Amino acid sequence: MARPPWFRRSANTPIETPEQVRRRQAQQEIDRQLRSWPARRIVTWVLMVGGFLVAGQHLLAHAGVRPLPLSMVRQDIFLGYPVAAFLGIAGLMLLDPRPRG
Repeated sequence: MARPPWFRRSANTPIETPEQVRRRQAQQEIDRQLRSWPARRIVTWVLMVGGFLVAGQHLLAHAGVRPLPLSMVRQDIFLGYPVAAFLGIAGLMLLDPRPRG
């Protein structure tokens, strides 16, 4: 004989109605979704600040100030392009797969 999903064997555990089960599952889903937001926001801000630092360094380097003891060509090849590619790919990965609105 099949038991309803809200049936529990333990005498100490209160029996939940189907409505209580649905509400609990909905709340668990909301909690699961909200748990991932802070980590995603932190990573996004770290990437954005890193991008601004690279852009600032690049602007200073092209203006003639040499914040790093490397030639412009080496700064572009070893720092500019790889960091820009990393930030671009990481930003694309962080896009919300199901945009709201």
